[in-house]
Amino acid sequence: MTISWIHQKNRQVPQDISDQPGPSSNITQSSLEENINAQIELRMGIVRGMKCFLTPKIMAVLDRFHISQRSVVFILEAIAESLGHNIDELAINRNTIQRYREDFRKTKATRIKELFKENEPSFVCVHWDSKLLPALNVRDLKSERLPIIVTYKDEEKLLGVPKLENSSGNEQAMAVWNVLKDWGLEDRAQILCSDTTSSNRVVSTVRLHF
Repeated sequence: MTISWIHQKNRQVPQDISDQPGPSSNITQSSLEENINAQIELRMGIVRGMKCFLTPKIMAVLDRFHISQRSVVFILEAIAESLGHNIDELAINRNTIQRYREDFRKTKATRIKELFKENEPSFVCVHWDSKLLPALNVRDLKSERLPIIVTYKDEEKLLGVPKLENSSGNEQAMAVWNVLKDWGLEDRAQILCSDTTSSNRVVSTVRLHF
């Protein structure tokens, strides 16, 4: 089958933990602020703590409960102090936390794919359905996402939730194809399952060639 379908130390004084970035805040602005803070620390001779105690289990809990980088700083400082540690010796800052969280996610994603490959099915049924989901980098904004799932035997696996520029058939087809290719399943998709919107009918009738 051929399918041609055209993610005082860089610590703020604990005032209001509930203070969250406004609608105009985004990842680029956050990175810029952190770079400015780092430059200020360098000029003032402030040295960050170097002892890092962040573990994969801590990273998993932070992601599981969607805790922001700013909130993590307050939480970890409070816990460390309550346990009698000198927080000036610990690497508790948004840059370090963000880097560890990103590394943890990449490692986890790679491991999930490796486990899937060990028991890769001979064929799969592909399911997709576009949804408006909250944006990752702007508060109170939603973006078009396409959850893509495959089912086989009595199992199911979420392959990805790519962002779409629009909900057209071409855009969805390309997103599904790219995800299948990323997982090495482009030759294993034998059944397609979606709703009956016009964009999906176009994908099924025009974009697939057996």
